[in-house]
Amino acid sequence: MKAKIVRLFLFSAIMSIFFVQYASSQSTRNDVIGIIDIRLIMQKLSVVQDINVQVKSLEEKIKAEFKERESKLKTEKDQIERQKVLVTPKIYAQKQKEFNLKAKGFRREIDEKSRRLQQARAIALTDVRESMIPLAQVIMNKYGATVVFDQNEILFADQSLDLTPEVIEELNKKLSKVVVKMLPLKKS
Repeated sequence: MKAKIVRLFLFSAIMSIFFVQYASSQSTRNDVIGIIDIRLIMQKLSVVQDINVQVKSLEEKIKAEFKERESKLKTEKDQIERQKVLVTPKIYAQKQKEFNLKAKGFRREIDEKSRRLQQARAIALTDVRESMIPLAQVIMNKYGATVVFDQNEILFADQSLDLTPEVIEELNKKLSKVVVKMLPLKKS
């Protein structure tokens, strides 16, 4: 019984020393918190604005291409309708079926190009985010920040902790142009 009490006392003494040392080391540490607003950064970066311009330009080219093809499809449909009285019902039905397949393929192509364009935009923005992290980290190190939070995840914070303007300024200086590239269609 005495041995148990002695062991318990020694264990308590050792743990007390450990906790005192841990608490004293924590009290001398100067943690600095930094806050950045990622959403604002992504809105204000010149490279992101350029990506948006590139995407808009690609959208307009695609729309122009599809508008021209849509016009041709409408002309073809009108020709089929005019032939309705001139050809047999079987031939008309066959032409109608072929046209419907062509129109369905056209709609599928529109959907596919739209999806690929959004995918290209997402890839370009991912490239920006990946480039942004090391540059933002340099700024955070400059201030000695040990923890950085996204402003959109915080309810209240002192404005002096917000390093967003400096991050935007540095990133605008250092991030190069990102080209939006549409991935080729996959062959099925």
